[in-house]
Amino acid sequence: MELEANYQVYFPSPLSRDQIKITKKSNFNRRRASVDLETRAGAIWEKRLKENPHLFNGTKFRFAGLSVKSGKTVTKQDNKITLVLADPVSPCKVELRTGFSNYKDYTTTNMSSLAEEFQKHGMEKYGDPQACMADIIGHSALLITADNFVVIQLRSQTVGEAAGMWHFAGGHPEPEELGISCSEDLDETEPGKIVDEIYDSLLREMKEELNLSEEELSDPVLVAIGKDKDSFYKPEFNFIIHCRLSAQQVSEKYFAEDFSDIESDDIAFLDVRQLDLSGRQNVDLFKFKTDEPEIVTVNVEQIASSSLQLMENLQTAIGYNPKLLCA
Repeated sequence: MELEANYQVYFPSPLSRDQIKITKKSNFNRRRASVDLETRAGAIWEKRLKENPHLFNGTKFRFAGLSVKSGKTVTKQDNKITLVLADPVSPCKVELRTGFSNYKDYTTTNMSSLAEEFQKHGMEKYGDPQACMADIIGHSALLITADNFVVIQLRSQTVGEAAGMWHFAGGHPEPEELGISCSEDLDETEPGKIVDEIYDSLLREMKEELNLSEEELSDPVLVAIGKDKDSFYKPEFNFIIHCRLSAQQVSEKYFAEDFSDIESDDIAFLDVRQLDLSGRQNVDLFKFKTDEPEIVTVNVEQIASSSLQLMENLQTAIGYNPKLLCA
């Protein structure tokens, strides 16, 4: 079953890395818009560089849709939602369509005031509103501790996305880790290495952002591919990772004197039983800086939209698999 990039896809039986394959073609890359639109986008990038010298135009993978090779699918066309359910005969197999992009194009298409113009141009010229959007693959993880808390971070004010918001740890797979600096390099890269980079980069994020080693973590499993509405449907790969440490131990590692994370200013924890925020205005966060946890109540609007979407995606998947969050 072929699915375009504007579908939200759920995997109530989460996918390990060996259940995913990659198809890569140059026509999966971002299509160019008009000269005028691209020129104005370039000016936006230069302005943002002056405002935030921390920005860096790294290469990124672009998501262009997927094919479900095996597994039962349940599609709700009106909401562009597809559930990929486990098949009793064979495990799910999914093929991701992947192209080449970069962070500059992402900030000047998905994350700019020109986004709607890019979508309109894509629809008029290519018959696809996302054709001229960078649509880089982002990922985030619901990191569950041994005592059933979920790790969430307060983003620094200097980051390019969700500054000052509570956000689940994550980032982007990095083509440069595989020596990919241009579209031609992507064509020559073994597809299996791209799959591994999608998973391994998330484990690197746990090390860089939380000071957690791979030995303390389970391998990520993919539970959903969501669409971040605040960035004009940028794809967000949602994973679950189980940690062998308690919330107290994770907090101690984050606040260790020999560790610092420039992308976040604080860390807190959600009770895994309180992830359904439907109809709620506030949520309690737990901080374990001392032996007795401190409870801080925050407004749901202080949580990044992509993290709220991850929790919503999980609730959808849990409806089909109540044991989804179990280790």
